[in-house]
Parts: sequence; C-alpha cells; structure tokens
Amino acid sequence: MKDPVQSAHSRRHVSKVSKISWKGVGTWSVMTIFLLIMAFFIVIDLGDFGVQGMPYSFIVRSGSMSPIFNTGSIVVDTRFSPSSSIHPGEIVTFVNPIEPTTLLTHQIVRIIHKDHAVFIKTQGKANKHADPFLTPKSNIVGVYHFSIPYLGYVIMFIKTRWLWIAEMAAGLILIDLVLSRLIRPSRKKGAAS
Repeated sequence: MKDPVQSAHSRRHVSKVSKISWKGVGTWSVMTIFLLIMAFFIVIDLGDFGVQGMPYSFIVRSGSMSPIFNTGSIVVDTRFSPSSSIHPGEIVTFVNPIEPTTLLTHQIVRIIHKDHAVFIKTQGKANKHADPFLTPKSNIVGVYHFSIPYLGYVIMFIKTRWLWIAEMAAGLILIDLVLSRLIRPSRKKGAAS
C-alpha cells in the first residue's frame, strides 16, 4: 500500500516541475516569436537597403489597387531586371514618369513598342480609367509578389521618434529578461554544484 504522505509529496513535486517547465516554454515561445518577427523585418529591410536578391517593400498610401491590396498594406516586390519580360495583367511598382519622386504600384493593361523603346500603360484596379501617361519599361523597379494588410500602418507608427525610444527600452528590457532568466540561473546552479 502507498504511503499517503509520500504520495502527496510526489504530487506536489510533479506539479511544481510542470509549472517550471511551462514557464520556460512560455518564455522561449515569446522570445522565438519576437526573433521571427525581427528576422522578417530584417529580410524585408535588406531589399530596401539594396542587398541583391532580397525583396523590396512599399507602404500602400492609396486605395487605387483595392481589392488586391488596400491602403496601409505592405507590398512586397521582387526586383525587376530590365531584361525580364513583362505581360499585361502583371502588377508592377514603377517610378511615376510625371512625378519622379513618387512610386506607384499598378497593373499593366497594355505594352506599347514605340521608337525602339518599350512602354507600359497601367491602371489601378479600383480606377475607372488607365493612368494618363505611358511609363518606360526602365522605370519599373519591382514586380508584385504579395502584400500584408495593415502592416504599413504599424511600420509608419514604429518610425515615429517616441516609439523608437519605446522600442529601445523594450529591447533593453528583453535583454535583461534573457540575462536574468536564462544566464544568471545557470551560473547559480553551477556555483551550487
């Protein structure tokens, strides 16, 4: 027959062990999710900094391509090579020939060969009419790959000064948590041995 005192002690020990392991799993899960999010942003930013083979990302500032993507989305493009072929129906990001400081992401509706050059006629999916200009193929910077809804709003918010300070503080707190929960306890265990 089992000793009731021994059995109660075993249950408390098992309960304490499972609480500790779930706490560790939770900490590692949060850290893993945080690191994956950071890795995603680093990959997206590498293309914006000119690293070859990495995608470009753009924040959508109008609803001209709705319902494919909406205002506040992030559009992720693969780099466009001038030797690449283009087809009507493709969505591309290009330098606006009327306002060279503006990038647009619209759908190609027609390809025009004129004076030994290739031009594209584009249109926003939500617009009734095509854009009132021809765009040289050389103005294309990326080909639409996918979009992430609402992430553009988050990125615009993150880019504010006050939030940058909050990010730095959160990073320091995270480093402190890692040091205090993972590294320092292992030192105490090593000293106790």
